[in-house]
Amino acid sequence: MSLKKARERGIKVAISSGRVYCLLKDVIKILGGVDCIMTSNGAASFDSEGRLISSDLIEYEKWREIYEMLKAEGIVTEIYCRGNTYLDRELFKDYKNPSLSPLVLDTLKSTMLPCGSVIEELKGEGAEKLHSICISGEAYSRFKAVFENMGIEVTSSIPHNMEINKRGVNKGRGLEKLCETLGIELNEVMAFGDEENDIEMLKAAGFSFAVENASEAVKAAAGAVTEGNDNDGVAVQVEKLL
Repeated sequence: MSLKKARERGIKVAISSGRVYCLLKDVIKILGGVDCIMTSNGAASFDSEGRLISSDLIEYEKWREIYEMLKAEGIVTEIYCRGNTYLDRELFKDYKNPSLSPLVLDTLKSTMLPCGSVIEELKGEGAEKLHSICISGEAYSRFKAVFENMGIEVTSSIPHNMEINKRGVNKGRGLEKLCETLGIELNEVMAFGDEENDIEMLKAAGFSFAVENASEAVKAAAGAVTEGNDNDGVAVQVEKLL
């Protein structure tokens, strides 16, 4: 309701997510519509009708090399491309994460496009993001160091996952590009976050809030802390603005 009121007053409302566009359609309906959708940690942005505004992709040869390194160690990784998510069909049964409920996992799988080989299916195409659904802490730290040396951005949004983007691609840079398109100054933006992949966005926005249930690192990056998700922390601050 608060976001709807904000839009009625001419305030642009955008979703910023590490998820791919196809996974956010239902969220948009629940919110009653938004003006823009920033996906894949800022690698791609879409307007309210699902038209691509901008993208910043990992080139094919590089994501293929990364994908093969992860697959060699049995790490299930999906590819975000064209606003959809792709996974080798043989890995579908192993798509799981102990931090996610069966319902959430089923929802993620329902929009997935399984194929014989993502490398062949997406040959020559850039990727918005690579997402390893379940990775140990040791492997995360090891691959993070390796990939960052390759010029790749690595972050996480839930326990046991790894999110891989092109160097320089993050929600903060995505927000900058979106603001440039909309003719909005960053100091006019109010942003909210709760996970590691929100930190750059919170640093970039003029007014930034971490929700109470966010990690300490996220809280440190934000200008202030609002109520937690269960207490409508975003709505509390939007209502104050209105």
